[in-house]
Amino acid sequence: MEKERLQELNTLLLSNKFDQEAYQQLSMEEAYAVFRLAAMHHKKVSENLEKLKKEQPEASKSEQQETEQKSNIKDFNEGKIKAQENVLKVLMTKATYFYSLAIERLKKLDAFYVAYAQTTNSPFVFCDPNTFEDMTWIFTSEEKLKEVAEKQKENHIALRGVKVENEKFLQFFTSLFYMGVDNVLFDYGTEGMMFNLTRICKKPNFAEMKNKAAAVANPSLELTMLYFLQEARKDVDRSQKQNLPQLEEEMSKNLVGGRYLVPFIRVDPEAGNEQKNIQIPYLKGQDGNMILPVFTDLMEFSKYNRESKFSAIILTFDKLIGFIGKGVGIILNPLGSNLFLKKEQLPLLVKRFEK
Repeated sequence: MEKERLQELNTLLLSNKFDQEAYQQLSMEEAYAVFRLAAMHHKKVSENLEKLKKEQPEASKSEQQETEQKSNIKDFNEGKIKAQENVLKVLMTKATYFYSLAIERLKKLDAFYVAYAQTTNSPFVFCDPNTFEDMTWIFTSEEKLKEVAEKQKENHIALRGVKVENEKFLQFFTSLFYMGVDNVLFDYGTEGMMFNLTRICKKPNFAEMKNKAAAVANPSLELTMLYFLQEARKDVDRSQKQNLPQLEEEMSKNLVGGRYLVPFIRVDPEAGNEQKNIQIPYLKGQDGNMILPVFTDLMEFSKYNRESKFSAIILTFDKLIGFIGKGVGIILNPLGSNLFLKKEQLPLLVKRFEK
């Protein structure tokens, strides 16, 4: 954003007039810029207020003079403190208003572009090194995404853009909760507008969902799996890959503690879900071997079940072993992260991480 425009926005922020008409003319980027300016001023005023509260009156020659001087300084400081506290309240109110206004503008975008990691076929996840907030990158234009994707090649990160139309916004944001992502960062590299996901839409209460399949969620697993796979599948020498053992450890622990959806078809539609009455739609590997498809949540399952041919049975990780049957292993989220585990790995993981 140009310096002149930022100065205009700063003047608008500091004006005593609540100019509703001018505020409603602001774009998403401008509303967020005013929010950031309000936060910056709030920080400065807070720092000044702390210094003011620590100030002590200077000593004078006589006790009477000292007492009078201290009283005057105290009264003066208390007035300044009260004034600064009022300024803080106003700045906080304005910061909250412009943050909400930026979100309103976000929701009215025609479309946005999500950075997908080519290694996982899922939204790219990133952990801020300063705040440790987990987020995904979204862009207001395809051109901005392409610029960032080109620069990230230097870090051996392969990104592609996926366009999300306005009518799909809620579905997309909800999918991020399943992934364990709590924040979205718009236009990384330029404006850098970060929003907490719960301020954009309501977080699903998985435990209270009546649909048992919809209640299956593994956000910690999905997040740690994406971090692990993004690093493990980088096109660089293994020695250059960061923290792989730790990332794999975290993912594996969450794998064992998860619940999963496995697709099936009833042989007898009138019968129950006993294993003898269900037929598993195995996937074929490149070598022709059979692999059991497994899903972390209903959204991942729906990608596979587009024609609604299959039902889903809910299994804990240790129970997956008994359903692999003639297969050589499982493949987790085959149309997403696509993680393959050999049949013999499963009991070893259970033994290692069982509570």
